[in-house]
Amino acid sequence: MTVRHLILRFLPATLGIACTTLTTVRDPGQYVPAHNPERVWLMASGDTSLVVVDRPSIERDTLVGIVDGKYRRFPLSDLRTVEARTVSPSRTGLLVASAVAVPVAVISYFNSKSESSGCPAPACPYQPQPPGCVIFWYCA
Repeated sequence: MTVRHLILRFLPATLGIACTTLTTVRDPGQYVPAHNPERVWLMASGDTSLVVVDRPSIERDTLVGIVDGKYRRFPLSDLRTVEARTVSPSRTGLLVASAVAVPVAVISYFNSKSESSGCPAPACPYQPQPPGCVIFWYCA
């Protein structure tokens, strides 16, 4: 598998994780039907382990879903905490800022390196540069 295939495979997952965070749900009885999450994490009052529930839904006063491939029911009154993945505006903003800043920094670095190394600025129309000179802009 090439590096390109790895990037194309893992980039969407990374972006999805970078823009979300786990948030405690105050009222799972209203949150789950309204937001229809793919997965929730919960702790029941008599248990100290974290339970991952896939495809959760609410039936009357019970949260139901798939846990380790089996259908399970959790009365809402027995739940200590319920967490769901939600959009994180701060993480999303940081991702967007990074997506803009990194390419700008790389382009600036290579343009300044070309200018300081004695490479001539290209004239319009574009003229070939000597080996080792990299210019990332074009004539408008």
